[in-house]
Order: sequence, then C-alpha cells, then structure tokens
Amino acid sequence: MYIAQQFEEQFELLLTIEDQKGRRQCPLERDVYSIGSHRDCDIRLCSQFVSKHHAILVRNPPGDVSYYRISDGDLDGNPSANGLLINGRKRQSYDLQDKDEILFGPQVRLIYYVVKKLAD
Repeated sequence: MYIAQQFEEQFELLLTIEDQKGRRQCPLERDVYSIGSHRDCDIRLCSQFVSKHHAILVRNPPGDVSYYRISDGDLDGNPSANGLLINGRKRQSYDLQDKDEILFGPQVRLIYYVVKKLAD
C-alpha cells in the first residue's frame, strides 16, 4: 500500500478524451472504469462507432510499472464491435504507458498521461 500511496502523492493519471462532444480531461482515481457509449459507463464516449460497453480500464497492482490496463469489451468478456487500436496496433489488452493513444473509431480517441504533480 505504501508504494501506491507514494505514487499518488507524486503523480496524477489523466485521460484526454476526444469525440463528437469535443475534447475533455478525466482524472483517473478509481480502480475500475467502464468505457463506452452507454449512459451507465464511467467514461462515456459520443460516437456511433463506439460500442455500448467498449472497454474496461483496470488499475494494476501497486509496484507494477504500468498503472492501468485497458481491455477490449465488457466485464463479462464480450468483445466490442470495432476493437481497440493502441499506438497504431490492434490490441485485446494492453498495459498503458505515458502518452499512449487509444483509438475507438474515427475521430474518437483517448490519450493516457502520467503527470508529475507540481510541488506545493
């Protein structure tokens, strides 16, 4: 637990979201996020090319060099219609690193950032 707490004091994890609604940022603080076009998704994407429950974002265990893993589909293991394109490659699952780009369809993307917090 100490490693995770120490990390959270030094870094902030963010997603930049770009879709039909424009560009916005989402700070990542929870262990699990659902991503899709359905209104009950934690991170809702606005596009006809995004499945209702397109992907799952899960925090990795403390000490892992990657802080979140993204997986195609929903929590029941059902894949999305269009899949995920991460840094130009089709992926089922992937441990995210700073500045990774995740494409969900035309003009729908997320960029993952690991940002060092400024000293107070």
